[in-house]
Amino acid sequence: MADYWTLFSEIVPCKTKEQQDWLIQKLTGAVKDDDGTAYPPCEFAAEGKDVWVHSEDSGDIGALADTVAAFQERFEVEEPWSLSWAGTCSKPRVGDFGGGGIVIYKGKASSMNTWDWYTAEARRLCE
Repeated sequence: MADYWTLFSEIVPCKTKEQQDWLIQKLTGAVKDDDGTAYPPCEFAAEGKDVWVHSEDSGDIGALADTVAAFQERFEVEEPWSLSWAGTCSKPRVGDFGGGGIVIYKGKASSMNTWDWYTAEARRLCE
């Protein structure tokens, strides 16, 4: 049996302590499991006035993206934010390594992952 991880590390810039506090509060309970228990989508910590988001295990990219998008909308953030991640496996399994990236701008997200990209590119090249 293999273990799978989603790894990333990025800073979410905050201009004020209010922004940092709001983001940390939202990250704390951004994901809810089947019984309603709230938990964060990844590890995070205050880093100066910013927030460092990271995962050494299995971060939830979708929930993190939703939280950052809400943060941008709430505080009218004008700068785009991006994150890249690695999808890794504890054993050398074919097709089980990859990753992706996401860009969030004014609360709207655009993302890609390597699995979808190479499938689409293979189709396109075979046309």
